[in-house]
Amino acid sequence: MAAISVTREASNSWQRFCEWVTSTDNRLYVGWFGVLMIPCLLAATTCFIL
Repeated sequence: MAAISVTREASNSWQRFCEWVTSTDNRLYVGWFGVLMIPCLLAATTCFIL
């Protein structure tokens, strides 16, 4: 039973994240491109500075 509830919670949080990313009601629209771009830019900036 515990595994089922954990799976539901994980899928529920993933569903909420997907809705947040694709929602245009946010003040700052991130989108799936932003989900990939922001961490890559942070890593590239860190490597450039170091």
